Amino acid sequence: MELRGHRRLRGNAKRRSRAGSTLVDVLIASVILTVAVGALVQAMIKADDLAEATEEQQIAIAAAREMAEKIQAETFPEIFRRFNSDPDDDPGGAGTAAGAGFAVNGLTAREGDGDGQVGAILFPTISLGGTAVALREDVNNLALVMPRDLNGDENVDGLDHAGDYTLLPVAIRVEWTGVVGNCSTELHLLLADGG
Repeated sequence: MELRGHRRLRGNAKRRSRAGSTLVDVLIASVILTVAVGALVQAMIKADDLAEATEEQQIAIAAAREMAEKIQAETFPEIFRRFNSDPDDDPGGAGTAAGAGFAVNGLTAREGDGDGQVGAILFPTISLGGTAVALREDVNNLALVMPRDLNGDENVDGLDHAGDYTLLPVAIRVEWTGVVGNCSTELHLLLADGG
């Protein structure tokens, strides 16, 4: 009889052990499932962010191309005066031209951006003080393939060529703060006087 009771105790201990391990198995499975669901949610968020970042990039590229078309549609000798950062040299009088900055719908300017616009048109210039700029051949700018002879006299000098350029390097830059942080894209043109 005593032996039977001992077997019964051992049987109960085995059942409790199996029940305990079943509870542990359920807890482990729950933790694994929670981690897997969390990873899936993170992947979905990242995929959504990537899709939005791609859309922002496409908006920026389209805006840069549109600005390139506007620049190329202008009379060649007036391009620099219409799109540089100096409003005082605008062909129609001070402040009448588009200038160097432009907005892009759907993109947010970076914090601290001076003009609050995501787009900028850049030429090989140096500042003359205030807003005045000079179009120079001796500017070092690899993106614009500078220095370079801009007026065709076979000489690279330090003079202002705003009035006599026959080649005009242009960079159209779009910088914004997007879903993945600070982003930018840049389009380069080398315009030549056709007439």
